[in-house]
Amino acid sequence: MLCRLIGHKWTDWWKDKSSGYQMRECLRCERTEIR
Repeated sequence: MLCRLIGHKWTDWWKDKSSGYQMRECLRCERTEIR
């Protein structure tokens, strides 16, 4: 998966145990995304 910024790659989704949300992180800019 690519970040909205070209060339940025996301990690795979994982489930955050404390919140229960699925999360992923951008390897380049270290942003996290929740779904």
